[in-house]
Amino acid sequence: MLKYHSLRDKVFRLENLYSAFRHVKKNKGKAGLDRVSIKQFEADLDTNIMHIHKELKTAIYKPSPVLRVYIPKGRHEKRPLGIPIVKDRIVQQAISPRMNLSGAIFEKDFSDNSFGFRPNRCCHDAIKRVEQYKQEGYRYILDADIKAFYDTIPHKLIMKRLCEKIADGWVLTSPRMNLSGVGLKLSEDKTKLTNFKRGFRFLGYNFINKYKGISAKSRDKLKDTIRDITRRTQGVNLKAVIGNLNPVIRGHVNYFWLGNVQKVYRQLDSWVRVRLRCPR
Repeated sequence: MLKYHSLRDKVFRLENLYSAFRHVKKNKGKAGLDRVSIKQFEADLDTNIMHIHKELKTAIYKPSPVLRVYIPKGRHEKRPLGIPIVKDRIVQQAISPRMNLSGAIFEKDFSDNSFGFRPNRCCHDAIKRVEQYKQEGYRYILDADIKAFYDTIPHKLIMKRLCEKIADGWVLTSPRMNLSGVGLKLSEDKTKLTNFKRGFRFLGYNFINKYKGISAKSRDKLKDTIRDITRRTQGVNLKAVIGNLNPVIRGHVNYFWLGNVQKVYRQLDSWVRVRLRCPR
């Protein structure tokens, strides 16, 4: 099996670190435990990048603890999220093009049915693949959910796969410091065997018989966002409110255009007009 050697110099190369920062900036995100925002980091970018460069080159770099926050998951649940400091996010990005899903090292080994976080693939491709299997005669679906996936991803298994492809011990140090976990488990209350007749939800779409539309959860989430934008207490004029609404609605339509959505969007259009006339 082909192994990749001497990746270290490619990771801490200044050009690569600046490119990594641009990705971090594009992804936005809040400050980590050190309370240094992307904007603050950028204010002295050259010095900060050089500092990362020297730490990586001399092998003294160590990632900082992440900031643990809880973000909404649906209407009533919350899920934990770890926010690394900006510096660590840059290092992760500097390594990821060569090690993660977008890298040439592993990309060719992934399943053709894998679409998440891969180059030139998107959710629409996954939706179309489901439709393809339906047309080919497949009827049953295992609707499975892995409980706390990112908290329980198996450390040893991931490192084993990395070591099969990469021989540069320095590059392997970073995932060793960042990975943890005890093993994956299915969430029993969210896992079931179903079929197209009974229906199931996938990537925000609701599949049932020949119908493919917007799931109730996705529709409710959109309405909650619209309520926030059109709330009377916002204190902005109608033109500004509409300006804030348009990209939200446009993005939603662009995502769900594969479905049977005309009736739903006509109802939402009427509801939005009422909201604009009588915000509350």
